[in-house]
Amino acid sequence: MELPVHNQPAFVSYTGSTLFSEVSKIVGLRLVLACAALALLMLVASSTTTLAQGTTETPAPAPGVYPDLELTHGVVETTDAKVVCHRGYTRDERHVTEAQKREVFRRYGLGTLPRKDWGQFEIDHFISLELGGSNDIDNLWPEPYGGEWGARKKDVVETDLHRHVCKGELSLEDAQKIIRMDWVAEYKRIKRHGARVWVLR
Repeated sequence: MELPVHNQPAFVSYTGSTLFSEVSKIVGLRLVLACAALALLMLVASSTTTLAQGTTETPAPAPGVYPDLELTHGVVETTDAKVVCHRGYTRDERHVTEAQKREVFRRYGLGTLPRKDWGQFEIDHFISLELGGSNDIDNLWPEPYGGEWGARKKDVVETDLHRHVCKGELSLEDAQKIIRMDWVAEYKRIKRHGARVWVLR
């Protein structure tokens, strides 16, 4: 007996053009997903910074290692190596007031930090005085002493770069760029005691 039309099993019939359209949709979706995955891989790869010939390092992500560049972008007082290499320059140039220190803490959300706890931080010159940095508040930030990459390690880098500048092995402007780019990578190079190769971009 022939079943009534409304009770017959439903089958979808594809014409050639319809089938091609459906297949195109599936292939297109897969292509979009593949492109998204490739873009993610490229983003991860681009997060590494070339530091020396044949060497790549990823800047340390720990908080407090670098200042907020919107608040502390670094201000240069001089690019003259003779000035910063003059004996006693940093002693005579250093002038950060208590009011400036309070303002630095406030800008970084530490305005309620008790005065007794200020010692946990160095009010650091992002570009240090010995590398031609300024006392301008846009060159100051509260750098922690604690942690793997505390203020004292940055001091090591600044002193080493100053030495190379004053020996004529590195320009003052390049030393300032190194501090801005990645002082942590420079510290690692110092500790490796290898040949000094400065890659600036």
